[in-house]
Amino acid sequence: LIRLGNEVFAIPVSTVATTIKIDSEDFVGSLKVIKYQDSVIPLYDLMEFLGLSDGSSRKYAVVVEKRGKLVALAVDEILGQDDVVVKPLGKVLASIKGISGATIIGGGKVCLILDVQSLIP
Repeated sequence: LIRLGNEVFAIPVSTVATTIKIDSEDFVGSLKVIKYQDSVIPLYDLMEFLGLSDGSSRKYAVVVEKRGKLVALAVDEILGQDDVVVKPLGKVLASIKGISGATIIGGGKVCLILDVQSLIP
């Protein structure tokens, strides 16, 4: 589970390589890349991908693998790992890019499950 702004989202553990705290020294110049395990990987703001950008900088990254390459997704907070029951979105919402389902988390709040593979260019 991760937090972006005031919203909580779930990312399937099967897509996550690791999570890291990002500091200014992790960035390579002004490029949107970070140093990770002796290599440089692209860093994308997950909030921008979802059309929710607030202009603030993110403090954490979820490193995922896509087609054999690592990519970092910047998030506000890593909330931890939890077992969830995936509920399908239904026909009306099924075509939304980047969302694979939903679940209910603590307090009865609905949490969208992200399909990071379809979000990453």
